[in-house]
Amino acid sequence: YALGNYLRLADSDSMRLAVYTSAAGVPSTLVAYTALTSLASESAGSFVELDVVGAPVSISAGTYFICEKFSGTTYMGYTTSGASGNTIYYNSLSSSSAFPASWGSASTFTGQYLNLYMVVR
Repeated sequence: YALGNYLRLADSDSMRLAVYTSAAGVPSTLVAYTALTSLASESAGSFVELDVVGAPVSISAGTYFICEKFSGTTYMGYTTSGASGNTIYYNSLSSSSAFPASWGSASTFTGQYLNLYMVVR
């Protein structure tokens, strides 16, 4: 598997992506993650795909959350679209921290849309 994101960076940064199970409509348990990867700044957007770390990961049919984390940003997040706008859910973490095994509670703000996807190989 690989996880991907379509993004445009104003500055160089590093990124990780992760997949979490869904429990009651929010992320729950970490299923897979990518290594921290350096990205160069660019003015045009591009697709970035990162391979999942470790042995092959088995993901059953169901609902999952793809989450992202940047070293220049101190939160990890996922997004849903609702009647009041696009809601970003996030957990505050040290920028050098790996994704936790359990998502925990989240804070929210209304923000940008995220373009995250999974590649099955």
